[in-house]
Amino acid sequence: MRSPTVSVSGSRPRYEEAPGRDGVVVLSEQLWRSSFGADPTIIGRTVELDGSPRTVVGVLPQAARFPPNAELWVPLALQPEERRYNDLDVIGRLAPGVSLDRARASLTAVGARAAEAAGLDRGGWGVRVQTLQDYQTGYRRTLLSILLGAAAFVLLIACANVANMLLARAAGRGRELAVRAALGAGRRRIARQLLTESALLALGGALTGTALAVGATSLLRRSIPAELASFVAGWDRMTVDGRPWSLLRC
Repeated sequence: MRSPTVSVSGSRPRYEEAPGRDGVVVLSEQLWRSSFGADPTIIGRTVELDGSPRTVVGVLPQAARFPPNAELWVPLALQPEERRYNDLDVIGRLAPGVSLDRARASLTAVGARAAEAAGLDRGGWGVRVQTLQDYQTGYRRTLLSILLGAAAFVLLIACANVANMLLARAAGRGRELAVRAALGAGRRRIARQLLTESALLALGGALTGTALAVGATSLLRRSIPAELASFVAGWDRMTVDGRPWSLLRC
């Protein structure tokens, strides 16, 4: 059965993080299944949480569970005096067709109005918008780039060693090639034979390397505990990307 998604009725106040309007809750899929029997009509029902009634407005799929071990989510309703001293991290999804730059401009304008309404110094208060990937790995980007460069350097060394082995083998086949030439084989035929042998060797190495990469990636993905993998978005969908331009996004 497909999990219900977040659904908010039109009669509910628009800003549910306002004090007195925060009586809603989003359940995790695990809690929805274990405590509510995966009831598809759970949306709109009222449950009691810490003695307060809250209306269920959605069920978050297991794949989108964040932070780890969270069972439910409620709005953060801050009092006016609390809004002055909070540094909050908010995670959301862009609407279809909305670019990151457009979202950044919109949120900057909203943040400026909120700071002005709260009487805050706009010079020391603002909004920073970035992708979830940059948020989770941005501070490690230099280290990841170094590791990628090291892996590429090791690959180049391996390629150079294979090239030297092929050259040494070709030098040892000088008598064989001379005999072939004496029997009437032209230069193109000999070059075509050597090229075919090299291509078959390269193809075999590429297939073996790809198989090892896919197997190692699958093993790595399964070896990471679920509570740790949930800290990095998309870890459970990690796979080998054969697109060459994907390296440019690293």
